[in-house]
Amino acid sequence: MLAFAIRRVVLAIAAFFILSYAVWLLTTREGIYALHHLAFETLVPARYQQWLGGILRGDLGYSIRAQQPVIDALRDRAKVTLLLIIPAFLLQEGVAIGIGVYSGARYRSAIDRLFSVIAFIGVAAPPFWLALIAVEFLAVQWHLLPPSGLISYRLAETNFDSPQYWVFFHANTGTAIADIAQHLILPVTVLAFTGVAADSQFVRLTLVEVLNQDYIRSARARGLPQRTVLWKHALRNTLIPLLTNIGLQLPRLVFAASLIELIFSLHGVGGLFATAIYTPPAQTPGGAVRLPKDYAVVTAYFLVLGIVSLLSSMLTDFLYASADPRIRTNATAQPFIGNPYTSRRPLVRFGRVGVTVGHLMVATTVMLVGILGVRTFQAYHVEPPPPIDGTWVGSVTYAGLQAQTVLLLRLRVDGKGGIAGDGNLCQYLPQEDTSVVVPVNLTGQTDRESVFLNWTTSTGDQYVNFTGEYPIHTTKLALAGTYVVFGNARNATTTLARGTQGDYDRQCAAVLPPATPSPTP
Repeated sequence: MLAFAIRRVVLAIAAFFILSYAVWLLTTREGIYALHHLAFETLVPARYQQWLGGILRGDLGYSIRAQQPVIDALRDRAKVTLLLIIPAFLLQEGVAIGIGVYSGARYRSAIDRLFSVIAFIGVAAPPFWLALIAVEFLAVQWHLLPPSGLISYRLAETNFDSPQYWVFFHANTGTAIADIAQHLILPVTVLAFTGVAADSQFVRLTLVEVLNQDYIRSARARGLPQRTVLWKHALRNTLIPLLTNIGLQLPRLVFAASLIELIFSLHGVGGLFATAIYTPPAQTPGGAVRLPKDYAVVTAYFLVLGIVSLLSSMLTDFLYASADPRIRTNATAQPFIGNPYTSRRPLVRFGRVGVTVGHLMVATTVMLVGILGVRTFQAYHVEPPPPIDGTWVGSVTYAGLQAQTVLLLRLRVDGKGGIAGDGNLCQYLPQEDTSVVVPVNLTGQTDRESVFLNWTTSTGDQYVNFTGEYPIHTTKLALAGTYVVFGNARNATTTLARGTQGDYDRQCAAVLPPATPSPTP
């Protein structure tokens, strides 16, 4: 068992590196850039190694929506997701085993056909459609269950997981647990329904096959009761193939939970991922403002989903090997190849020691993982990330407003990606024939994917939620956000380039009327 466990852990580590590279290549700007150029030096760049090193240290990036590191955002929402997934998983497997055994023991009866029809409907129906139907009838029309949320705000008078809520929870434990359970009935049931339909048919068909085995006929011939034959002898061998299916259900539950959390307004990890991909435009007096996609959260979510798949697969292997010792024997001889007799035949012999195909593949995997680990360690001295610090000069364009604006920003980035700085802004309004020259104070945050800035002028004008891509392969910086003045908001964009104070002075002199004071306060 120890040798089997070591091999499975080694394979899981190798699979994690392959998974992380696939996530980096397909979900990050740097990976897509490398994939577009299709060159070895770009497909295996130092930037991936730096990104992987940050992941191994717990640095998943910065969420521009949540305004906090992604690891903190995931940690804050993990409780809600676990409260949804764990009961759904237990309900799914418990009900599926019960229905599958009951239906398989009555194969081709009327009740078996009825369960089969319901299972086919459950497999075909999308979870989000079932959720909408359940909310419409059980919550909105019949008022049997709450339609959304995790707790009743009127009862706790605060949000879930806040310090005030835990004071209320300890003072009214029974009431708080009953309130959470009432809110979880609908989402847990909807999330588990599709899995119940699929797993019950899997147990049913496996049980029908097991009941036709010779040892079951022998047990019945000895006069054992039907209940003993079914639950003690047949079910034990039925559950062994079910373990493999359970390993596939956990990632499905995690992914399906994202839609369920969004529909039922549960602020969990899945809901964070759904809102990172799309959020309806916010209506402001200056028009609709669409927030940018939160790519750091999307990358982290797919990475977490892949890790859950790896862990569930490894756990399934351990449970399967514990239930069936033959798996350990065959896996020890060959962890990859389907025919155990071929893998036991050594390719090379050194005395009494034989080297099989399985041994060579495991040794190759360990060697590749070791090389990648060394390269990851060396990456921090190969290619440092390009700095965004310095002076940027550009223009600002407003939706529905004629204005000529020149902006100068001096950015300073700390070790955690925080941005601070100052600058100047000169602006001319042709319709009003007025001009201003004011200093600027700014704050922000950056990571390897995006830049987020807020700045305010001394006259009270606010430029908020300006977000754009990190300037990796260019010296230009394009940002989009909202311009707020006197409570009115307008969409605005700014395009900046590396520049100097002299560039700013020349551009301001071209924009401002001759009587305007010097553009440098």
